[in-house]
Amino acid sequence: MCAIKDSSGFVLEIHRYKDGMKWGSWERYNYNGQLIEKNYYKRGERVWTFFYRDEELIKSINKKGKVKKFKGCGCT
Repeated sequence: MCAIKDSSGFVLEIHRYKDGMKWGSWERYNYNGQLIEKNYYKRGERVWTFFYRDEELIKSINKKGKVKKFKGCGCT
């Protein structure tokens, strides 16, 4: 795991690797500490990307580029 921090030590991104390749979830945070983007990787390739606003899921993109938008909590 690798954390990317700004000059004041605030965590902006968290990355994970396995066998030297991108693997698992990679998260990006805003300066309020809220999750804004999460990417999932498998064997170094992006499988999914999820975008968040105010800690709610608003959009996802799969590895083929298909976009799905969510309303409200993203539960439906």
